[in-house]
Amino acid sequence: MTVFADHTIYHAYFITIMRTLAGTALHVAFTALVAYGMSRKALAGRNVYMIAMLFTMFFYGGLIPNYLLYKELGLLNHFLVLIIPTLFSVWDMIIMMSFFRSIPEQIIESAKIDGAGEYRILLQLIMPLTKPVLAAIALFTGVYHWNAYTDALMFTTKDALEPVQLFLMRIVTDSGAASKFGAQAASVMPEEAKQISPETLKLAMMLATTAPILIIYPFLQKYFVKGVLIGSVKG
Repeated sequence: MTVFADHTIYHAYFITIMRTLAGTALHVAFTALVAYGMSRKALAGRNVYMIAMLFTMFFYGGLIPNYLLYKELGLLNHFLVLIIPTLFSVWDMIIMMSFFRSIPEQIIESAKIDGAGEYRILLQLIMPLTKPVLAAIALFTGVYHWNAYTDALMFTTKDALEPVQLFLMRIVTDSGAASKFGAQAASVMPEEAKQISPETLKLAMMLATTAPILIIYPFLQKYFVKGVLIGSVKG
């Protein structure tokens, strides 16, 4: 309980939870939209789009151009800087696209004959059939957002936007911060805090920040295994 004696960690948890929920949901939705469009043979210029997206997988602009771009967009010191850059992943799109292509074309054609549009086909027909891949990508993305702290470190300076992993990093790497945190805990729980060393406090912080992922993972494990096998060679 000493770990939670400082109320700063509660706000850091709130930022991380909001980032994980919003970032995961928007990433899956946005990537699924692009993947569905790219999986359709009737899409004009599909090969050009694919080459352009694959180009970004091998060539990266760098940290400084990204920083300048976020500055021009007004994203620095804004919560959206933790969300918008992760809206889309080419790799996740390729995984989804291969899954969408495995769905028989006759199912989609029959839906069109019944008057269904592209959005209705995607939401009511394709998405329910692709729960394993969506759950796997959601798990990957959720773990990334939960563990991420470098973007908050580089693009934000407000303590109000500090996620729990950045809070943990400061405690683990800065002995002064750990001592300060221990002193704050001692003012709230004096008897318990006296029995806890800074190293023990750091280990307890690590457990507190990883426990939610460890709890959620077993419920998504079956989807995770199916998602990992996407694209494997079938006999």
